[in-house]
Amino acid sequence: MSSKAAASDDQKKASAAPDTTAALTTVVKVETDDKYQNVRIDDLPIKKSLRKQCKRMKYTAARAVQAACIPHILRGEDVYAAAKTGSGKTAAFALPILDRLMEDPYGIFAVVLTPTRELAYQIADQFYTFGKVANLRHCIITGGVDMVEEQNALSRLPHVVVATPGRLAAHITSGAEVDLSRVQFLVLDEADRLMTNASMQPDLTTIYNALPPERQNLLFSATLLDEPAGPIAHQLHQPLYRFAVRHTAVLEGERTRAGEGGMALSLVAPRDLTLLKAVEKDIHVRMDQFELQNDDVVKNLNRAVLAYKEGLWPFELDAFG
Repeated sequence: MSSKAAASDDQKKASAAPDTTAALTTVVKVETDDKYQNVRIDDLPIKKSLRKQCKRMKYTAARAVQAACIPHILRGEDVYAAAKTGSGKTAAFALPILDRLMEDPYGIFAVVLTPTRELAYQIADQFYTFGKVANLRHCIITGGVDMVEEQNALSRLPHVVVATPGRLAAHITSGAEVDLSRVQFLVLDEADRLMTNASMQPDLTTIYNALPPERQNLLFSATLLDEPAGPIAHQLHQPLYRFAVRHTAVLEGERTRAGEGGMALSLVAPRDLTLLKAVEKDIHVRMDQFELQNDDVVKNLNRAVLAYKEGLWPFELDAFG
């Protein structure tokens, strides 16, 4: 064989080998929601106990983003999906994570990053509710509480950590023992905001470097960028499954609290007072008012979450499948 021919063969082999360190520049597949309109919870390839838990929460029909993404996640693929707020994105990644967690329930199994504290509490709320059948342990790392308290929560090795990037990165760089070596899933919720906010990139890089490279990466957002951006773009695996909900569906609202009643605690900042007064006038009700210091706001949020958890239906332990 001539040297020219040998060089040509080497070039072919090099071009065929996947470059796992380069930024992702090609898309394997993009789908929309047309063929996922009539999928039911029973059709999802998740464990029976999770399907039963969904039914207890009054979920019977799967949302398009769930029907499309869950099979790919369970096959071990990285996913980048876009769907509007309220379309079931959280369940689209929470259910397959819980499905896999039931098979190996040890250590910090998933890290979910989100840009705001409020979103972190909402995501953790749904993980807790869906995860009752898996005896899920989770923690929220967002600041607003003593850092030592959060470190203690991390040291207990919760299955799922829901965090804002800045706070979790602070724990990693503080010298505290944060064992992320067994993490199987990294989720970016509101991924477009996380990937394009320049101020978050150093913290995100710190977190990515603490995670095992063979993890699955799940990116969920209200909008789909042309290409993943920021440091995460260099860490995605091929094939990358991309999905976008094209149609705006008429939603019935969140079902996590279906069938429950009680009182609501609304935290209102001074700039919200004008809007609040307009709401009171429209509904002909004057709401009770009490003032809180900034530190008390987070404490009351924690109390509200705890009260919600205690009011949930008793769960049946019907094995893991």
